[in-house]
Amino acid sequence: MAEFQGVRSHPDHVGDVGADTPLTPGGAYRLTGVSDVDRLVPITRLVDRGFPDYAAPSRSEAAFQLNYEAFVRSRIAAGRQVERFRPGALNQLRRAPDAGTYPAFQIRNLAGNGEVWTGEGEATRSLFPPLKDLPPADMPEENLWSAALRLSYGDFDYFAAGDLTSTTFEGALPWRDVERAAAQAAGLVEVAVSPHHGMFDATGAAAVRALQPRVWIISSWHALHPGPSTLNRLLNGRLHRIEPRVFVTGLDPSTEAASPWLTNRLASRQGHVIVRVAPDGGHFQIVVTDNADEADRVMAVFGPYPSLARPSATPPARPDPAA
Repeated sequence: MAEFQGVRSHPDHVGDVGADTPLTPGGAYRLTGVSDVDRLVPITRLVDRGFPDYAAPSRSEAAFQLNYEAFVRSRIAAGRQVERFRPGALNQLRRAPDAGTYPAFQIRNLAGNGEVWTGEGEATRSLFPPLKDLPPADMPEENLWSAALRLSYGDFDYFAAGDLTSTTFEGALPWRDVERAAAQAAGLVEVAVSPHHGMFDATGAAAVRALQPRVWIISSWHALHPGPSTLNRLLNGRLHRIEPRVFVTGLDPSTEAASPWLTNRLASRQGHVIVRVAPDGGHFQIVVTDNADEADRVMAVFGPYPSLARPSATPPARPDPAA
């Protein structure tokens, strides 16, 4: 647990391992997280923020990290693609095949490894101060290195930023609000995934104000997912142009019991949340399916919601240097 809380990699990012975690045929690595997904749905091209040396923010010898690196080496040995995530890049992640059939579809890499897109070409700026000058207590931990992206299809935009956080130790270290910078680079979107599971240290006011989505999705598996302060921020109506709908994938009973005046306003509390975008990107629906078994029974359908047209040449909002 100390390793999970420190500056090293996190098992919920790549897949944890234990004595009973099954081995791949040949025994090169165990099937968990990303490696298990690859077995079920083969990944043509793996894009990884830590590749090739996994040295930042610090080298980890944890079993789950070594297992993931063994999986990556196995891919390379088999001639399968692995690339380092490139902040600022447009269409490093792209639709294939038939990419030319969908010219309105693109994915912009917004942030990763402490770099954030400037809004001009594929240029980035560095958010972190020189790491050699930081005391150990101020070093950016694993979550702050997370990758963020904006997926666009016509007028529809979708924001995801992994486990980025917004906490600055009460303003003492403003550069730690990487979430804010990524959200401002994205601009207004239709759907956003709440970073870091909607915990108390993420989905801050500046990010919410920059994104203002019609729909928030919170990936939850713990009593702190989401935090009451986060839910209040999303539901109080003061940071959004349109009152959002909030969907949680697995609300813990203790979370529900602690703040019912907030959780009672959720659009859904359990289940897979599927975003279905119309062929032209002009509107979208949210479909919630039962995650109790493999049947994926549809429990509810929300929408359609219109996508908001915005000029494609509009640059992302710039950060406020005084904040």
